[in-house]
Amino acid sequence: MASAAVASAAPPAQVLTLGAGASSCASWQRSAESQAAGLQWIAGYWSGLNAMAEGKVGHSTDVEGLVMEVANVCATEPSLTLSHAVARVYIRLREAGR
Repeated sequence: MASAAVASAAPPAQVLTLGAGASSCASWQRSAESQAAGLQWIAGYWSGLNAMAEGKVGHSTDVEGLVMEVANVCATEPSLTLSHAVARVYIRLREAGR
């Protein structure tokens, strides 16, 4: 299902998302604890997306850089789920060959 989540810019109608990724961007930013959980979730989800696609998307940065990119998306759309914010960044970097 992870590859379907990154197939297009529009989020899939229904995807089972577990953990911090099911929360809104605003929830992710509420506390140091939720930010730390989100960072770990982003790293694991990103790794899973790359594993499913047999890719190296994000090779041009590190986890902190990826988290910053996700935070930028979340700043503009705080009601977006963390999983959808990550998917947007993943798609953008994939399309840029980064």
